[in-house]
Amino acid sequence: MKQLKQWFLVCLFFTTLLLITFNCVWQSNMIFTASDLNIGKLAEIKNYLPESLTGIYRTGPILGVSGSSFILFKILLFLIPLEIFANSIYGIILFIGSISMVWFLRIWNLGWIPSIFAALISFWFNSITLASAGHAYKMEVLSFSILALAFLEKSIRCKSLKSAFGFNILAGLVIGFMMIEQQDVALIAILFLAAYSIHRLIIKFKSQFSRWALTLFSILIVSFSISSSTVLSSYERNIGNASVSKSNDSEKWDYITQWSMVPSEVADIIAPGWSGWYSGHNKYPYWGKIGQSTSYDEKNKQGFKNFKLNSNYIGIIPFIILIPSLVLASKNRKDEESKIILFLFFLGLIGLFLSFGKYSYLYKIIFQIPLLNDIRAPIKFLDNTQIILGILSGFGLNFLYTKNLSNLFYKRILLFVSSLIITLILTIFWVSISAQDYYGISIDLVNRMKLSWLHSLVLTIVVSFSFLLIFYKKFRFAGLLLIFFVSLDSLLLTSKYFTSSSIEKVKNNPIAIYLNNIQKDNRIYFTDQSGIYNSWLAIDSPYHDLNTFNFWQMPRMSSEDERLLQYLPKYPLKIWDLTSVKYIIAPLNIVDILNKLGETNNFQVISSFEINTPQGKRVDAIIDYKSSIPRLSQHFFWKYVPLDKHCDYLFKTDYNIRESVLVSKEIPKSSVLSEKSRQLEGVYHNNSVKVNIESDRYSIIRFSQKYQPEWSVLLNEKEVEVLQLDYMCMGVLVPPGKNNIEFRVDSGKFQFRWFAGSTTFFTIFGLFLILLLKFSKLIYANSLCFSLAFL
Repeated sequence: MKQLKQWFLVCLFFTTLLLITFNCVWQSNMIFTASDLNIGKLAEIKNYLPESLTGIYRTGPILGVSGSSFILFKILLFLIPLEIFANSIYGIILFIGSISMVWFLRIWNLGWIPSIFAALISFWFNSITLASAGHAYKMEVLSFSILALAFLEKSIRCKSLKSAFGFNILAGLVIGFMMIEQQDVALIAILFLAAYSIHRLIIKFKSQFSRWALTLFSILIVSFSISSSTVLSSYERNIGNASVSKSNDSEKWDYITQWSMVPSEVADIIAPGWSGWYSGHNKYPYWGKIGQSTSYDEKNKQGFKNFKLNSNYIGIIPFIILIPSLVLASKNRKDEESKIILFLFFLGLIGLFLSFGKYSYLYKIIFQIPLLNDIRAPIKFLDNTQIILGILSGFGLNFLYTKNLSNLFYKRILLFVSSLIITLILTIFWVSISAQDYYGISIDLVNRMKLSWLHSLVLTIVVSFSFLLIFYKKFRFAGLLLIFFVSLDSLLLTSKYFTSSSIEKVKNNPIAIYLNNIQKDNRIYFTDQSGIYNSWLAIDSPYHDLNTFNFWQMPRMSSEDERLLQYLPKYPLKIWDLTSVKYIIAPLNIVDILNKLGETNNFQVISSFEINTPQGKRVDAIIDYKSSIPRLSQHFFWKYVPLDKHCDYLFKTDYNIRESVLVSKEIPKSSVLSEKSRQLEGVYHNNSVKVNIESDRYSIIRFSQKYQPEWSVLLNEKEVEVLQLDYMCMGVLVPPGKNNIEFRVDSGKFQFRWFAGSTTFFTIFGLFLILLLKFSKLIYANSLCFSLAFL
């Protein structure tokens, strides 16, 4: 009963902290502001549920995308109303991670206060600001990694092999979920989990290789069973294809390591806002080099100067706690706790050095390892280093509680450490006064740097005072003091990153509503992607499910998309024809220019509106491309051309996309070039397109959608071959007569059934094995009592 009360208080504490942290969404109609997974992107994902669990396609960007995924994030989004989900998902993730960390450290018999303190350090700095960047999948993986760690530790501590096997199954389940959510971040977390489990198995079981095999192989089999198909397809689509587009190792190295922690900016970890808050901040913009492209030209301002949306700040407090705990651990090396402290310390150092990426010789070694060399942004290793630091903080604070501090030696060590760090902070603080000339940055940013060091100095004094309380055995008060200031520090940090905006402006965007009503299955092209249109492409367009040719961000663009876009500036009409662009959003005065490129009056204004630009107000228009080629068309003439030569033919001056199609394999010869293509009306669903045709000769049905392996086509309910046409489109050859044709995406049905079935089986089986021993003892005891009573 006491345990339940204490767990209730822990849950209440983190819930209260979450409510204060996300106070920006308390008002009605306010939505949490996230960059990547904003309200528009969430609405877009929700619009395609539940079909996207088994297979869907989207009309945009460019020629569209298709596929399937059944991550837990989507399942929650399907179950929870959109606006509630947008405002609560990051809090849910933080809560799961925090409670998992407390449970993990309670398994190690740490006190409640050190466990809560560790959870705060692990999740409420640095990685918490991933929420403002919209990196929910990364946060999910980090939280799940601690839950898996707890199951691992429970397994290692089990005397019963059955119960240990049960915990192994649950650990494998969670690791499988991690791999499904986001593969690259999960792979980094798995490296940490693998190192921890091997270390614990060596310490606990030494040469008992049967226990080693039971633990490692059972986890591997369960996690791989759940995630294998999803991981392989996702890797090929999101990582492998992007890597292929980099022509050599040098380009790939630059691409992979673009987001590396900069050694000269390591002060950001202990001094909040030392290098500014984030790129684009109105007063204190980030001025460092994280995210800087190798092609950046300072003089001409070409390329990425930097790009950082979150904070790397963890705080000075855990580092101060770390030093005396390492001293105490080195003095008690035979203790199990001391061994794990020293091991995790060195593991954390490795993670820190790997986060430096291109600035680290260690990462050059990692880059030679398959799979690992496809993980973009080495700075992701810092998130796992933070978790390790959080665990060390919990052990360190608990060490200070439990070890005998009456010995004068320990008192002097702790006092010396505190005094030393205070002196270092003061020195750096005063040196930073002259930083203006050294860094060549504005006086506002120099003042921000000074405040950052002052902030760290204040927290150092707080820790020193808590040490004094510990010396006089005021343990609870010292711990609560640290928890209070760490919580306050987290709130001060998140107040710089967490904001909200009204959903009403997005909901009631008149242009987006109008476009949604007229677009049907056609695509929309924005000639300008800056200013207000950047916001529309990021939020309003996906919220209203607009079929935009433009992409807001596509960091892992395929080589096919890259090549096609190279022709856009010179051949816009051919690209629009190829991709079925029907409506163009552009400045009003561009209409005459467009009509000179094509047929007279081919482009007509159907509506105009004013927008604000840096140069003042501008009149823009919705332009109807009247001769646009529809998404579905029937062609009677085609020509075989090897796929790698398609672009050369398509963009020849004398080649007419409207009259014929290029096929990538030899098929029966087409008719003579006498009959023009026909426009077709299809029935469009989230995962299929159906059309009925009738003709007296062979023809090809061209579907303006990107050719991808997920697609299949049924001709009169029988599956036939999907053709790759005009470089990236798809189609099918149909015989004379009446024909029913269906293009569909359902490649994920088997994977989803496998995932649902295996998850259910392993969950029930794992819990059964864990509870079997307890229930068997209970049944045995009750049977014995019943027998004695009967006698």
